[in-house]
Amino acid sequence: MSLIATLASIIMWLSGFSLENKGIHHKYQANTVKHRRVISLLKLAENVIRHSPLILNTLSLDAGLKVLQQRYTNMIMVY
Repeated sequence: MSLIATLASIIMWLSGFSLENKGIHHKYQANTVKHRRVISLLKLAENVIRHSPLILNTLSLDAGLKVLQQRYTNMIMVY
């Protein structure tokens, strides 16, 4: 059961990351701060699944993984 929960959390986190990269997170923010993240990636994915799940049809997790890989590589190269 914990393996299923872990996989679900990873998929939700990656979905939230991809949604944020597409700029969809601004639609779900309650305040006017637009230059930083206000809600967590997991909460963003949950809100999208709950309120507009059709957005997930256009979501490419592969593109999100590539962006995550590039950011991680840049972070490693700095140190």
